[in-house]
Amino acid sequence: MKHIDIFSLPEGYSEDLFKKAVAHPDHYVVKYISRAGKKHDRPIEDIEKAKWYIDRWLEMEKANVI
Repeated sequence: MKHIDIFSLPEGYSEDLFKKAVAHPDHYVVKYISRAGKKHDRPIEDIEKAKWYIDRWLEMEKANVI
């Protein structure tokens, strides 16, 4: 199995919370897309977070990690 650095902590995440989030990226994609524009003035912040999780999810799928 190929090693992928999926555990680079994004700003504001504890290591435990991040590991849980990466284990279930689909939950976080839905979370950030559904709140886009509601928490921040600019929806781009939440859309970029959702994209980050999609990218990690794809990397894990391609490496057969999940």
